[in-house]
Amino acid sequence: EARPSVSVAFKSVKEYQADPELADICERAHRPVRELESASLYELPAGQVLSSVNSRLGDVSMASMLATSVRECLSCDAAIINSGTIRANKEYHDTISYGDLKKECPFASAVVVVSMPFAVLRDGIRLSRRPWWDLEEGQAPKECAAALQVDSGMVIKDHTITTVLGQEPDDDDQMYSVACDTYVLKKNEVFKEYCKNFPDRVPPSDCGRPLMPILVEYFCTGMWQRLIDAASSQVMSRESCKIFKTVSKARLSDMSPEHSHVRRFSDGVSKIFELMDQDKDGEVSLPELQKVVRRSLGPRLSSTVVVEQMMQMVDENAD
Repeated sequence: EARPSVSVAFKSVKEYQADPELADICERAHRPVRELESASLYELPAGQVLSSVNSRLGDVSMASMLATSVRECLSCDAAIINSGTIRANKEYHDTISYGDLKKECPFASAVVVVSMPFAVLRDGIRLSRRPWWDLEEGQAPKECAAALQVDSGMVIKDHTITTVLGQEPDDDDQMYSVACDTYVLKKNEVFKEYCKNFPDRVPPSDCGRPLMPILVEYFCTGMWQRLIDAASSQVMSRESCKIFKTVSKARLSDMSPEHSHVRRFSDGVSKIFELMDQDKDGEVSLPELQKVVRRSLGPRLSSTVVVEQMMQMVDENAD
C-alpha cells in the first residue's frame, strides 16, 4: 500500500479579505486587554520624574520606587529587586500604566519574604554589585543584570547599605524581613549559602507571589486610601478626619467596641459608604465607584478595568 504524501505550503494572508464577523469577535476579545495595557495605576506628583534608564549600570529611581512598593505591600522591612527585572529603559513624567509595569517587570518568578540578619543582606547586595565597584581606576561600571536595586529605606554608600527602614541596625546580627525574588536567592552566592544553612527561614517558592500582582495590589490600595481621604473630607469634620485616619491605621482589635475612637471610626465608614452609594440601595456598584473615583482622583485613574480591580480587593463575597 502506497504511503500518503504530505506537503506544506506557507501563504501570505494579506491578500485575503478579513471576515467581518470574525474580526468583530477578535476586536471585542482584545478590547479589555488593550484597556488593561493602557490603564493608569499611578499618577506622579508634579515635578517628579522616575527613570529605569541604564538600570544595569547603577541605581535608578524607578527600581527604588518598585522595591518600596513591594516592601509596603508585603509589610516587610526591606525589598530588593534584580536589575535585570527593570527592563523598559524609560523615563516617566506623568503616569505609570499597567502596560508600563508589564514592560518593566515581565518575569513571573515568585517573591518571598525571608528573615535574614543585616550582615547577610548587606553582603549579598554588595556582592551582586561587584561589576559596578570592582574596577580599575577610571574604568566605567560594567553592565550587570544580577546587581540588586534596593527600596527607599536603605541608604547605600560605596555600594554597601548602611540603613534599613531609614535606621542603622543595632549590630550585624539584627534580623530583618526581606522581600526577594526566589531566582535571586538561588543565584546570589551569599543568599544561596544562607538559605542552605537556614532553610527554615526561607518560604517555599510556591508560597510566593509574582511581582506584577504585588505591584497592582499596592497601587490599587493607594487609590483606595486617596479615595477614602477625599471622601472623608467631604462628610466629616477636620477633627473627625484626623481621628478616622489615625484609627484606620491602628489595630481596632486592641480597642473595645465602646471606645469613642472606634465608634467615630465606624461612623466615618458608614458616611463614606453612603457617599459612594449614590442610588441609596445599600450597595456600591461598579458604575457608582467609578464615578466617585473619577470625581475624586481624576479621569486618568478611573478606567473600568482598574476600578474593577479595586472592587475585587474589598468585595469579599463577590456580590
